[in-house]
Amino acid sequence: MKAVCSFCEKDLGTREPLDDHSVTHGMCEDCYDHFGEQWDGMQLGEYLDRFDAPVAAMTPEGRVIAINAAMAAATGVHSRDAAGLLGGEFMECVNSRLPDRCGHTVHCTSCAVRNAVEGTMATGEPTESIPAWVDRDGGRLDMLISTTKQGEWVQLVIEPVG
Repeated sequence: MKAVCSFCEKDLGTREPLDDHSVTHGMCEDCYDHFGEQWDGMQLGEYLDRFDAPVAAMTPEGRVIAINAAMAAATGVHSRDAAGLLGGEFMECVNSRLPDRCGHTVHCTSCAVRNAVEGTMATGEPTESIPAWVDRDGGRLDMLISTTKQGEWVQLVIEPVG
């Protein structure tokens, strides 16, 4: 059997029975060390700070759980001020201040960020480098977004464009 890491899909070699060509899983040493730090009490924000790209962890309802330092720098929103906000509120979308509020305006149905987060949460299917933008008081923020389901939350990665 071919063995691969369940997390990073690194090749772990072969295991008995050698004539079986199916795939089995395990955990490589790098992933064990990485997740071991989380199991030992690493805060989610510390974990997210390991990513160079701006990253936010979002609930199924579209609320921010935590952001990393790169996301704080990209959006100008401090991590402690982001927690609990809806995505549009966090991104300072001008539409989030309309009377219907974030997630309920006519504009929200076509929001690429919202649709990617909700779609990944519903289906488990990741997205990669989807063009998106947010209209803010200071102008339009263009970006590429990627989403990945992580258990009961979605990891949102933003790559600012321009």
